[in-house]
Amino acid sequence: MDFQKQIYAKTPSGDEAVRQSSHVVDRNLRMVLVQVDGKLSVGELGDKIGNRSLVEQAIRALERGGFIAPVSIASEVWEATRRIRESQFPPSVMSRFPNPGPASILGNPGHRSLSSASAFSTFGKPILPTLEGEQSGGAGKERPKAPSAPINEPPVAAKRAFPWGKVIAGGVLGLPVLAGLAVVFYPYDSLRPGMEQAVSNALQQPVRFRKVELQILPKPVLVVHDMTLGQDTQPLVGQLRIPSPWSLLGSNNRRIEKLEASQIRFPVDRLLSLPLLRGMPLAGNAFRIDQVVLRDLRIDAAGMSPGELGGEFALTAGRLEALTLYTADRVLTANLAPSGNGFTVQFEGYGWRPAETIPRLDSIRARGTLQAGQLSLSEVDLRMLGGGVKGAWQLDWSNGVQMRADAGLSMLDPRQIAAAFAPGLRMDGPLSGVLRLSGQGRSADSMLSQLEASLDVDVQNGVLHGVDLGEAARRSGSAPVRGGATKFERLRTQVTVQPNLVSFRNIQVASGIFNASGQASANRGSGAIDGQFNVTIHSTLSSLRANVAVSGRLPDLTASGSK
Repeated sequence: MDFQKQIYAKTPSGDEAVRQSSHVVDRNLRMVLVQVDGKLSVGELGDKIGNRSLVEQAIRALERGGFIAPVSIASEVWEATRRIRESQFPPSVMSRFPNPGPASILGNPGHRSLSSASAFSTFGKPILPTLEGEQSGGAGKERPKAPSAPINEPPVAAKRAFPWGKVIAGGVLGLPVLAGLAVVFYPYDSLRPGMEQAVSNALQQPVRFRKVELQILPKPVLVVHDMTLGQDTQPLVGQLRIPSPWSLLGSNNRRIEKLEASQIRFPVDRLLSLPLLRGMPLAGNAFRIDQVVLRDLRIDAAGMSPGELGGEFALTAGRLEALTLYTADRVLTANLAPSGNGFTVQFEGYGWRPAETIPRLDSIRARGTLQAGQLSLSEVDLRMLGGGVKGAWQLDWSNGVQMRADAGLSMLDPRQIAAAFAPGLRMDGPLSGVLRLSGQGRSADSMLSQLEASLDVDVQNGVLHGVDLGEAARRSGSAPVRGGATKFERLRTQVTVQPNLVSFRNIQVASGIFNASGQASANRGSGAIDGQFNVTIHSTLSSLRANVAVSGRLPDLTASGSK
């Protein structure tokens, strides 16, 4: 099969590498690994990422490393991995004890079985088991006769030994059962007041839990329900899960190797106010936590939220060193480290789409700071819309909501821009320029509705479809021209985007003997376009100058020339 048509899927190692960035450090390999989905061929991945050679080299390297496999055998790799993991599970506790039986209790290997005579009666029968070589009818050996008893003497009953073996075996088997029953039926909810006090001391604010209980299946875990802080009435954490319940029993210095928190609902500023997340150590010494895993985390700032997140962090001597957050599909990761009154933040992602109205980002790398009321990214590097965007971005929600951004644009594809923001616009040629965004409002929605953008555009060696300015100038005073195209060597303009209007000022179009300048505007509600241009066409014999009016709606406009 043609390698470019081959389709690959992630192996268990590849799936784990997506979740743990340390498994695949190389940026290009990781970018290609994230995009492998069992649906796109190697060629389609190359087209999507924009570099077929890079994708082909990365695919071969990932296949050699065992991170991906052809889709035809991927299911077999997953099944083989599952069987290997199942074979490594330890045996159950009960299977470690021997099966008690006559041999283990009476236990003298020199004896065989009792003779065919009953061992429970000695009337006329031997009391001891028959040994080898003493069986009736043995060769050449005469068995001594027991002295005969008087006929009227009652039979003597055999004396049975106390069954110590059975008692010991029963005790050995019973101790684990009793221990298990003690763990299951222990009144764990009685731990709730002490746990509330310990967590309150650690977080330096009142903490309450609704209920503490033990769940047995699928494996024992202690579950703490509905954690509230301070004066809150609604729980900020739905569940805390401790996989080793017995870690809370015993001495005062208790160790929790892993704590799982889920159904977490926190405003960003409230989350940043926790002493633990400010880099301060947990107060008190009632317990020690090694690792915290976060699931179904939703944070918001002034009504804005990145959606469902997961995360994890480790504690060293009760102090947070770093926090990792990631989206539910793990296409965007944020690493945060305490710094002063907030965090330093680093974002990295591939194929992330911030919102339905924003096109997908092929890749993102950014760094900055997060503190109460503000997220400021001083270094932003995006690959999107076929090109690159580099600059800075800031969001402030300390007093209403404000957003500002400044970025340089490089080699963007106008067709992808049009598909995302202006479906009727058709233009070819690489687009570069400078973008500035600003907006403010009482809420996130009002800020976005008032968002304004200004853009200095520079497009080279392209085509503007839908209008033919040169032909309209040549037909000055006669029939208007509908549709067509205007080729150019360079097009420059200043674009201003307001809530209801898009303005194009200082439009300059040049292509050899053809030059045009003017301005235009587009109504964002109706889509109507209105523009005025001065067109000049130079030749060796003469020059043609005309005023061209442009109107209509995309994709086909009407141009009328007049001298």
